Amino acid sequence: MSIETQAILPSHYTSDQLSKILKSECQVKIEDVRAMHRPEYNIIEFIDNRGKLQALNVFLNSYAGPDYATIYSGESTLVTVEFSPWNFDVICALVASTGGFVQRSNGEPWKRIMVKTT
Repeated sequence: MSIETQAILPSHYTSDQLSKILKSECQVKIEDVRAMHRPEYNIIEFIDNRGKLQALNVFLNSYAGPDYATIYSGESTLVTVEFSPWNFDVICALVASTGGFVQRSNGEPWKRIMVKTT
């Protein structure tokens, strides 16, 4: 089991919407967006600022399950990515654009991030 950075975005987003946010707010290059074996599970592949290919797991149209019910209940989009300091920065920038909650790595506390205002 790998260590994951996770975020709960408090709305239903599409992979296309998240790709646009990642590109504009997180300054990453989107390589591919594809549906996986279930329609609510997508992958967004991007190039991080070190030039490395990363995969963001996107769980569309989700509602907080038992694992997340104490953090947030309601319609949401769950995103996960393999933990690294660079990926954590990308996830934080994404959540700063949408609002939501982020967990740096498995077992660490969740933190609420408010929408960035300019």
